[in-house]
Amino acid sequence: VNNDALVAKLTETEIKSFEDTYKADIKSFKSGSQKDMGQENYLLSTYGYSTKEDVIKYSLKANALKAYASKDLGKIYDSNQQFLENNTIFNVFSEFTKNYYQNYFSLNIQHILITIDPDNDGNPNDPNKFMDTLTDSQKSEFKSNITSLAKAIVAEADSITAPTLTALQYIVDAYNLGKPIYSIDSTGNTTWDQFKWNYNISLVAEDLNTIDNTSASTYVTTFSQRVKELYNTLKNSSFDTEEGYLEHVGNTSLELDDLAYTNYGYHILNVSDITNNNSAKFTFTDDTKLASDDLYKRYEHIGVTVDKKDIDKDNDDIIIYTNGYSSNDYPSVNQLFIYYYEKQSSDVNSFKSSIESAISKVFDLYLARFNESTFQDYRLHKKLGTLTFTDNNLSAKYNEYLAIQERAMDNYADTTSDFYNFSGWFNADWNK
Repeated sequence: VNNDALVAKLTETEIKSFEDTYKADIKSFKSGSQKDMGQENYLLSTYGYSTKEDVIKYSLKANALKAYASKDLGKIYDSNQQFLENNTIFNVFSEFTKNYYQNYFSLNIQHILITIDPDNDGNPNDPNKFMDTLTDSQKSEFKSNITSLAKAIVAEADSITAPTLTALQYIVDAYNLGKPIYSIDSTGNTTWDQFKWNYNISLVAEDLNTIDNTSASTYVTTFSQRVKELYNTLKNSSFDTEEGYLEHVGNTSLELDDLAYTNYGYHILNVSDITNNNSAKFTFTDDTKLASDDLYKRYEHIGVTVDKKDIDKDNDDIIIYTNGYSSNDYPSVNQLFIYYYEKQSSDVNSFKSSIESAISKVFDLYLARFNESTFQDYRLHKKLGTLTFTDNNLSAKYNEYLAIQERAMDNYADTTSDFYNFSGWFNADWNK
């Protein structure tokens, strides 16, 4: 990090502070309980270097330069101080936020899970693996039994006002007690016991709360995919939170393949609420002037302070101008640029609240990861390029260090999941 561009950012006060910090630390050391260990050992254990020159250069000064390096976003404006809309780090951010927006979904979900335990070991069996052990006639019988049970569950839940978790739990309790299924037989002669004769079938009702595209990777992919499909079906409808939405209501031709399947069993989903995504779309046509004689419309020429040369002065600040428009529902590169710098320094105040909310929803999780000190250290290592060591063991250790950093930042998540929002993060060019 000891390059001219970064060193130029160090103020005289900062440079003097390195010397002062070192002197104060040594003074404290000499008068403290650790003095018997010797100054050289103390410096090594505290800073990793044994001499004053190295401590100041490679620890104190380097840490200050690292802070500046983390704020260096590359070339983002031209000589006229106009924002560059192409080939900047904000285009990298844009790819992630666009993908997030296009894959967004958010539903409040309850479900009944139909499990089988034919070997009676107390653990649910994977239905598909179990069917692989059956003859064709046994498979047909199994499918018929599960399908009939699913139809009965749906019919009974639909007959109860607002089929929420309470209604679903009532069905589970009625099933366990072998009560009549009045929704399909008003005489009371048909009970839930008819479904218990084989496969050791159990029902479980659960409230899964909110499942969205940030939490979906913690579920089995086929289940998350089903939730996403439900969102896409319901997002443009007049969703009634009083009624909710129960799968398969009115589907008299329901088949086993229509049910959501995981290795745990078959799921019948109920949606109690849906949260639609906000739109960041706002164009020149949508904009207005605050006063008729204004040179620009309100969001046409927004000034963003990207560098303060002197904290006590405003006349030497670098202010970059751009608009706050987006022609799409997902944020534009310009909007991300404005939001980024305003978020770093203070509150975001250059957008309407609805636009700010739309940007925040798709950008904040990426911004948080980008600003993490661990990632900034990783980014700095990448910026240094391929390091050559005379010792091959050191090269291997360095590469493993970077790999460990990646795994730690991914929190050992399933990065191959269709619902992992940071897929491709470490292959992106964060040092444009």
